[in-house]
Amino acid sequence: MKLAIIILSLAAFGSADLLNNILSPNTAYGYLTKYGIPEAERIKKAEEEYLRNKSIINRIAGGSPAALGQFKYQAGLISDILGSSGKGVCGGSLLTTNRVLTAAHCWDDGRSKAWRFTVVLGSETLFTGGTRIRTSDVVTHPLWHPAFMHNDVAMIRLPEHVVLSDTIGTVSLPSGFEVFDDFTGQVVTAAGYGLTNDGRKYFEYTSNFYHQI
Repeated sequence: MKLAIIILSLAAFGSADLLNNILSPNTAYGYLTKYGIPEAERIKKAEEEYLRNKSIINRIAGGSPAALGQFKYQAGLISDILGSSGKGVCGGSLLTTNRVLTAAHCWDDGRSKAWRFTVVLGSETLFTGGTRIRTSDVVTHPLWHPAFMHNDVAMIRLPEHVVLSDTIGTVSLPSGFEVFDDFTGQVVTAAGYGLTNDGRKYFEYTSNFYHQI
């Protein structure tokens, strides 16, 4: 009996180890602790330095500074994580005055789960300024599975309607015949706070903390 328990324990350990090896290239699985928290700490430190000195010499790699209001729909997300004192970061898009679209792994990455978002709108900096709304009302896609990164989408429901302005606006969605277009081959602009590429190379800030890539 003891031998059977030992064998089962080793098998379970081996399966867990194998699962971690399989999922290691998956940036969604375990995102909050692997990337979200370290990135939040880095951004917060850089913003504090910027606010003290009002200038940082180093330029961003692979992107350029975005002016406040250039991407009115851009939402910064600061997550409070269950069982952790650290905070994670993500991005989203304002769809309506009380709905924000984001990635499901920003809320539930298969290993950790957030319990609240602070949604930041109309700000060049993530940890200060702008319109800031807290919510725990988040719905992930019913078929979201962190291990396979399928259906990686979630909807954030804000407890109040935001006021649209020169710096806050909703994203433009396809209409008419565009709804049938998959936009293959189209040039796009990625904007947000954080990593500049899939290689996970950190950029250093210029005078603005909100960047387009």
